[in-house]
Amino acid sequence: MKNIPIPSLLVYVVWHPNCEQGAHMARQIREHFCTDRFRNVIGQAGIDMMFQRADVHGFPISLRVNWQAECPIVIVAMIDDSFVQDAEWVGYIHALNTEVSTRSLNTNLLPVAMEPGIPNKLELGQQFLRWDKWDSVDETREQRLIREFGYEFARMVRRYLYVLNHPEKKQFGLGQHLEKIQVFLSHTKRDRHGEKIPEAMRLWLHKNSALSSFLDIHDIPGGDAIL
Repeated sequence: MKNIPIPSLLVYVVWHPNCEQGAHMARQIREHFCTDRFRNVIGQAGIDMMFQRADVHGFPISLRVNWQAECPIVIVAMIDDSFVQDAEWVGYIHALNTEVSTRSLNTNLLPVAMEPGIPNKLELGQQFLRWDKWDSVDETREQRLIREFGYEFARMVRRYLYVLNHPEKKQFGLGQHLEKIQVFLSHTKRDRHGEKIPEAMRLWLHKNSALSSFLDIHDIPGGDAIL
């Protein structure tokens, strides 16, 4: 029997059938992450995507989440006013949230507030990605959302790898969970732009992302050997 590669990450995307922006972003997510650049991540099959559909009445068809998947699971929920005004969908997302809360740290619900006031209206008790507070230019919002997803997906895979490599440890600590992913800024000092460019990159990362950075002139203590 041929072995089927296990995905590195299983992502489900949910949106209300009246949310055109949610459907658009689902396509953007697929086009960005379901490509060869994410194949063979940690020696597996890359990232798999599943999408929520709706029946003719506008109610959600049960999202068949493979809770037993041998990889991290992320459920992305694109939530707008049509979502929170539909009692069936509100009940549906709360049921998913309850299910996720009973699972391990390898399962996560990632809600996106598409319009103002969504977190207070829905009361999920989860940290939202705040699309509604980002730049008003849709293309910029799309780019930032993809970037935010990339960061969260990377954290999920990092956590999963840690658990696989440390089976003797019963828990993944809060400090480890909150630890930022770090970008190492390698550069040359042999030309006039050698330090200016990584400095600008470091500033941009700190202002526009949750990533941390490592730049020798800031992060190697004085007196330490430079390897």
